[in-house]
Amino acid sequence: MLMTWAAASAAQTVAPRDSGGARKPTAKAPTKGNGELNNGQPRTVGAGSANTAKSSGAGYTSVLHKGKPPKQPAPSMPEGTTRPEPNSDIRHRIAGGTTEDDKLLPLDAELQVLRDAERVLFPRPLSGVRSGWSWDFEPPSSEIPGDFILPPDTTFAEPKARTEPVGKWLNELALPNIPTRLEANVVTYLQFYRASTQGKSLLRAWAKKSGRYSKLIIGEFAKAGLPTDLLWQSMIESGHNPLAKSSAGAVGLWQFMPDTARAYGLVVDRWVDERLDPQRSTEASAKFLADLHRRFGNWELALAAYNMGYAGLSRAIRKYNTNDYWLLCRYESGLPWETTLYVPKIEALAIAMNNRSAFGISDVEPESTTPADIVSAGPGLPLSAIAKAAGVAESEIAQLNPQFLAARTPPVAPGQNQSVSYAVRVPAGTGSIAARKLSGVTPLDGTLEAYVIKQGDTLESIARGTSLPVAELRAINQVGSSEVLVVGDVLLLPRRDRPLDVDIAEDERVVVVRAESKAPSGTRRVFYRVVPGDTLSSIAKAFQVRRSDLLEWNSIDTTARLQAKMALVLFVPERQDLSGVRCASDAEIRVLIAGSQSFSEYFEGLRGNERIVVQAHAGDTLASIAAKYQVNAATLERVNRRARNSRYAEGEEIVIYAQRGKIAKPGRPVKEASRDEHTTKTSNVAKPPESVVTTLPDAG
Repeated sequence: MLMTWAAASAAQTVAPRDSGGARKPTAKAPTKGNGELNNGQPRTVGAGSANTAKSSGAGYTSVLHKGKPPKQPAPSMPEGTTRPEPNSDIRHRIAGGTTEDDKLLPLDAELQVLRDAERVLFPRPLSGVRSGWSWDFEPPSSEIPGDFILPPDTTFAEPKARTEPVGKWLNELALPNIPTRLEANVVTYLQFYRASTQGKSLLRAWAKKSGRYSKLIIGEFAKAGLPTDLLWQSMIESGHNPLAKSSAGAVGLWQFMPDTARAYGLVVDRWVDERLDPQRSTEASAKFLADLHRRFGNWELALAAYNMGYAGLSRAIRKYNTNDYWLLCRYESGLPWETTLYVPKIEALAIAMNNRSAFGISDVEPESTTPADIVSAGPGLPLSAIAKAAGVAESEIAQLNPQFLAARTPPVAPGQNQSVSYAVRVPAGTGSIAARKLSGVTPLDGTLEAYVIKQGDTLESIARGTSLPVAELRAINQVGSSEVLVVGDVLLLPRRDRPLDVDIAEDERVVVVRAESKAPSGTRRVFYRVVPGDTLSSIAKAFQVRRSDLLEWNSIDTTARLQAKMALVLFVPERQDLSGVRCASDAEIRVLIAGSQSFSEYFEGLRGNERIVVQAHAGDTLASIAAKYQVNAATLERVNRRARNSRYAEGEEIVIYAQRGKIAKPGRPVKEASRDEHTTKTSNVAKPPESVVTTLPDAG
C-alpha cells in the first residue's frame, strides 16, 4: 500500500495536545515537493520511486521522493499594485442580464458600522461547539441551553435578571412615544451608543443627518396619527439616504420592495421610481405602518412585520402560539436573527435621540432641510429644460428629484391623456419664474414621439426601424447596458411621418425546425424570436396559447432558460390580432429542417463552404484526411461523429466541409451520387441528394 508524503509525515510524528485539546505543532510542516501538487493537494507517488520507508506499526510501505522543492513562484503583480476590475459590460453580455454582484451594493456608511458592531455585540454561537480544533467531544451536561425548545409539559423559564448594574443613567432616561421595553438587547444597544467610541461616533453622525428629513417624516406621521418617533425606523432602514438600495432590491428612505410600493400607490417603472421620492415614500410608509399596527395591535409586532413580512410573522405566532414579540425572539428559530435585533435597535435609537444630553450629542447641529418650490411639468420634459427655466444647474434639479430615473419626466403612451403633468421640485425662490417659462414649452419639442414596447421588441430591432444607432437610442432613453425592456413601457423615438415598421434582420429570416409542420385548419403559423427576459409563460400569454402548446410545437428543455434569438413556432387563429407582438409570418421566413441538405448548404454557404461526401480507402483516418486536404480535424470529428484516429474501411463515406474549390481532385473521377448511394452510416446529418463524392487517394 502506498502513502503520500504528507500522510507519511503525519503517521510518523504525532503532536501532543495543549490544555484546550488542540494539537501543538512539533515540527515545521514539510516543504511542498514532489509528493504534493501546486494547489496543496497531496498526490500518490508511484511504486517505481527509489526511496521507500517503513511506517512503524502500520505494516505498509510509504514511498517518498527526495530532492529540492520547487521554487516559490514570484507574484504576478508587484505588491501594492491595484488589480484590474472585471468588465461589467462583458459580464452582463455573458449572463444575459444582471449578475449576482450587481446586487451586492454597499450599505450606508453608518449602517455598515452598526452591522459590524452587531457581530460583536450579539454573537450567535452554536450550542455545544467551541472555537479551536479538538478531537474531544463536549461532555454531557444536565444544564438546558437557554435557546433549547422545551417539551410541551415544561414551564418556560423567564431569563435571569441582569446581574451587572447598568447605572443610574438608565433609570433616568425619557422614553420615546413608541411603547418601549428595556429588554436586554435594547440595553446592549444603549450601552454601545453611550460607552463605545464607535457607538458615540455613529450616534453623532445620525444626529447630524436627522435634520434632512425629520420635519417631513414627523409631519406626515403626526397627520396620520402615528407615533412620531417612528422617524428613527427610517434611519435604521436607510441612514436617511433616499438613494439607498439593498441587495434584495429594496429602495429609498423606507426600503420598499417594488410590489409593496405599488400596492401603496407608488409608481415604479423605467422612467420614475417614487420609492426614491422622500415625500411620496413617507406617505406610503405611514399607510403601511398603520395597516401593520391595525393587524397586530402593537408596534413591536408591527415593526417586526415590516422587517420580515406580515405573513412570516403570522406563521411564527401561530406556530409558537404567542403574540409576544420578545418571547418569540427567545425561541430557537422563532424569528429571523435580523428581526430579533431590528426592533431593539429602533427602540434604542429612539431612546438615545430623546436623551441627547445623556448620550453626549446635545451639541450636534442637525443638517438643515433643502427648501424647494413645486412646479408642474408636462410629460417627457427633460430636467435640463426645467433647470434652464429655473436658472439653475441641471444637477440641482436632479438632486431634488431623484425619482426621475432618465433625467426627464415620464412620457405618455400614444392615445393617452397628453395633458397630464408632474410635480417637480426646483430650488426655493425659483418656482414662479420657472412655472412661467415652462408654460410655453413643448415637452418633446416636436422631435421625439412615444412608442410602446411590444412583446419581442429589442433595442436593436427598434433602432433598425428608426435608422438610429443603438447607442443614441440608449442615450435618449437612459437604457442601461443590462436593462431588459418590459412590454408596455414607453420609449422615446425620433418623430416619423409613418408608423414604425421594423424590418426583419437578414439573419433572422431563416428559422430552423426539427420537422416541417403545417398549420391546422383555421390557424396560421407565425414565428417569434425570443428576447432577454422572455419565459414560456409570458410568450404563451402574449399569443393567447397554452404553455404546453409551445412545448409541443418546439424543441424546448424546460430545465434550461430560453436563449435570446431562439425562434419559436406558434399556431394562432387566422383572425387573431397580433399588433401588440413582434412576430413574422410564413411569407417572411425561410424554414429549414435541422440536418437537411438545405440546412447544411445554407449555414456552410455563409462561411463560403461546400459539403462534399468522399469515399475513403482502408486505414484512412480523419486525422490523415484532414492533413492531406488541409481541413480541420476537429471539424471532421464533429461532422462525422467519430474520433480522428478511428480507421475507416474501404469505401466508407466521409463528409467534408471545405472552402469552395479548395479540394482538388486531379486524376480522380468525380461521380454524381444518388441519395441512396451516399447515406453515411457514421453521421447523424442527413445527406443531400446531389453531394459530390470523391474516392480519395491514399492519405498516407
